[in-house]
Parts: sequence; C-alpha cells; structure tokens
Amino acid sequence: MKPSSRARNLSIRTRLTLIIIGLALGCLVVGFAVVGLRQIDSLRAQRLRSMSTLADVVGDSSVPGLAFADRDDTAEVLARLRRFSDIEVAVVFDAEGKPFASYHREGSTIDVGAAAPLAEGARPVRAVRDAISVVRLPIDYQGEHYGTVELISSNAALAAEIRALVLTLVAIAAALVLAAIVVAWFLQRRITRPILQLADVARQITEGGTPSLRAASGQPGEIATLAAGFNAMLEELEAREREVMRSRDTLRAVIDASPVAIIGVDAERKVTLWSERASAYFGTPGSEAVGQPIAGVARDPALDGVWTPWPGPVERKEVELESGRMLAISIAAVPDGGAVVMAADITEERHAAHALAERAAQLQRAQKMDVVGRLAGGVAHDFNNLLTVILASCQMLARRAATRPELQGYVDNIQSAA
Repeated sequence: MKPSSRARNLSIRTRLTLIIIGLALGCLVVGFAVVGLRQIDSLRAQRLRSMSTLADVVGDSSVPGLAFADRDDTAEVLARLRRFSDIEVAVVFDAEGKPFASYHREGSTIDVGAAAPLAEGARPVRAVRDAISVVRLPIDYQGEHYGTVELISSNAALAAEIRALVLTLVAIAAALVLAAIVVAWFLQRRITRPILQLADVARQITEGGTPSLRAASGQPGEIATLAAGFNAMLEELEAREREVMRSRDTLRAVIDASPVAIIGVDAERKVTLWSERASAYFGTPGSEAVGQPIAGVARDPALDGVWTPWPGPVERKEVELESGRMLAISIAAVPDGGAVVMAADITEERHAAHALAERAAQLQRAQKMDVVGRLAGGVAHDFNNLLTVILASCQMLARRAATRPELQGYVDNIQSAA
C-alpha cells in the first residue's frame, strides 16, 4: 500500500495524535535549534573573549621585553601559559613583524609557523576554526606600536562543552517529546470522544437504525455546534425518509393497480421491480422474482425470443402464452443498461377483433349472395323476355312451315333450345 493510501486510512485519533506530536516536535526542533545555535555561538564568543583577555595580558606583559629587546623576558611571560592547558601555541612578533618569542606546548601538533603578525593599523583577528581558535592582537602602548601577539588554542574543551550542551538539549527534548505524546493522547481523547459518539450514531443509522436517534450535545464550543448540526441533519433525514416512504408507497400502489404488468430489470437482466399484475400473468410472486433473472421468473416457450437477444431501445412484441393469454410486451431501455418491461393483456381485444372479423366476413358473404341473386334475377327476367319472343316467333314459324317439311326440323331445334 502506498504511504498516501496508508495516511488516508488512519483513524481520526491517530491523525490528531500525529498532528499534535508533529506540531510539538516541530516547535521543539525549531526552538532547540535556535537555543542550541545561540548557546554554541555564546560558548564560542566566550572562548574568544577569554583568549582575547589572555592575549591582552600577554601583550601588556611583553611590552618591556619588546621595548628593550629582551627576548628572555618575553619568553618567560609566554612560559606562564603552561597553566592554560588548551593554549597550544603563543607567538610574539616585534614591530617589524619578525618572531620575537614563542611558546609551543609539548606534544602539540600545531606548528609555530602557522602564526602570522598583524600589520600596523590592521584589525585584530578573532576566529574559531574546526580544531583551533585563533586570537591575533596588536601590542600597543601609549600610542606606540610594539608588535603582535597571537594565541592558538585547541577546541577540545570547547567541543566537550558543546557536546555536553547538545546532550543536555537532547535529553530535555526527549522528555518534552514524551510529555507531548502524553498530552497528545489526552487531547485526542478529549477531542475525538464526542466526534466518535457522533460516528457511532451514524453507524447505528447505517446499520438499520432509525433517523430518530440523536447525538448527545453536552460538549461545549464547536463540538456542541457540530452535534446540533448533526441532530438537525438527522431530523431533516427523518423527514425526508418519511416523504420517500410515502412516495414509494404511493408509487407502489399505482404500479400494482396498473392494468399493465410492470417489470424493472438491471443491466444483468435481473428483476428489480415486479408488480402484482406481473405475478398474475407469469405466476411468480414478487418475493421470488426480485433478484432473479427475468428469463427464469417469466417462463414460457413463447417468451424465449423476447428475453434473448436483448432488444434495442424500444421494442414491442405480441406473444401468446401456453395458457392462451395473449400479451403485448413493450421493452424500453434505460441509461444504466437496464430496461422497463410492460406487458398488457390483449386476449379479449384479440378475441373481439377475431369475432368482429368473422362477422365482417359473414356480412361480406351475405352481401355477395344478395348481389348475385339480384344479378341472377335481372338476367333471368331479361332472358325470359327474349325466350318469350323466340318461342312466339317459333310457333308462328311452325304454322307457316307446316306445308314445308324441309323447314320443320329447324323449327323443332329452335323450340327445343328455347
């Protein structure tokens, strides 16, 4: 797990503890760093002041020797520096910048040649370096320049003092860190206890509790404001839940009262809504249908081609179930990948339409027979008129053809045909 992910998963107690400890550590580090640096600078400055005072004493004591060119007297003055264990090298230069007398502690690794004189009128030198401290001062008396004195001391004692100071600061810082941890633990408990109480109320609500639960608001300050706001939110949530319940009950009553079966399915074709009319059409109770694939709860051979493949955005199909019921099924897709299925019983409509079609066919046949009868009657009437004329004419022709036997056969044929 990434550090950022672990940080996000920390509890509020741990976060508060870390924040308090972090702030305390930051303040301690900055404070002790400032104090430590100032103390170290103070120790170094004190070291340089002590060496400057000692160099002034050596310089003043060396004036007679420099004035009378008495090297032994100046060397005796420098030899008194043996009492100062940290002085490694001391050199007195004359006014011309030439070494006049020197002191070198036995066993010291610092070369006397490292010392250098000051030019007349030059500024004194006071410096603390890595392993040594150097003080270089002019030797002046009553306005006359006699030379230069330089002291070089080891920083071992100074380093020991600095180490002791650092150890002391570290010990104090460690004690303060422990105190900060204890204080942070008590503070986070005091801060997080009411917040965790609010979280416990929220947890109870999410686990099935009612929004009628309320958080205790006995804490002062911002926590009380937070608890009051939380309780106001719970009251609003309770009111909205009641409104949602009423709306849901109303919607459910409308769906169950609808003459059309309404079924909701998700993207996986599992039932999310199953109306009472759907139970009546497909024979599956809503308690068993919800959460199941629609093909498993709306079972009928005629529906195999309806549920698979899944239709497009809007599709209407008419099917006849094994029970003889005829349904008009409309499927409308929804943006989340699911669909709303509506099934209307059109059995009576189809039977009425079939009966109407039968009656229309019978009426059409009757109308055809009437037309045929009328046509036949008209044709027969006209034909009878023609036959009457033909028979009358044939009878007259037969009387005249009685004297002509060769024509009698034709007359007989005409009468037979008429």
